Amino acid sequence: MTKPSPTQPKWIRLLAPALASAMLVGMGIAYAGFPTAADAVPYHAKVLDLSENAPTAFGPWESRPIDVPAAAVQLLRPNAMLSREFGDHAGNRYASVLVVQCMDARDLSGHWPPNCYKAAGYTQIETVPRTWAPLTAEGSDIRGIEYTFDRETTEGLQRMVVANFLIVPGAGMVPDMASVRDAGADPQRRSLGAAQVQVVTDGSYTQAERDAIFAELLAPHWPLIQAIADDQTR
Repeated sequence: MTKPSPTQPKWIRLLAPALASAMLVGMGIAYAGFPTAADAVPYHAKVLDLSENAPTAFGPWESRPIDVPAAAVQLLRPNAMLSREFGDHAGNRYASVLVVQCMDARDLSGHWPPNCYKAAGYTQIETVPRTWAPLTAEGSDIRGIEYTFDRETTEGLQRMVVANFLIVPGAGMVPDMASVRDAGADPQRRSLGAAQVQVVTDGSYTQAERDAIFAELLAPHWPLIQAIADDQTR
């Protein structure tokens, strides 16, 4: 290490330590401003309450709960999970709705249709980026992806279509895992977690029928979706 020259002005010799101290103080202030897990507790409590009190019947639709495999729950460590199968009164339309919200964005990073459905024996047939219309008058467009999967069963070929989007607090509704992974890598956003929303329909429905089901089933869940998207700790 080079010693300062005896002829070097004193203010120059003091400048480097002063700058280093200022940087450390600045870093400490910035870190202190990061939302912590404790800061996020009220946010997660609100999301949990809304998910537990989500409507189970509305309009022509009634529902029953769908069990989530224990392995998936162990992997996700969800704060809130809504998993229900809906059917209309006429018995003509059926669909399932899944909303899973994790307290740490990193827990959600491996849970999305290309991984989960393939692991369950489905073959991915098609992937189509979609933009759905707002669910309510005050809502915004929803960008997501529609996945089509096939699986051979004893009753023949089974085809399902999964309308999927993700929610990152502060960023809103996003179509893929990139934003979730970014949130998981960011200490300022990690403790707010992330969520995934799926509407699963039979592959025999037309696009118009699927879009109608998507809107009819998710509109009553808008308070939950909006609460997840809101970043209330900042």
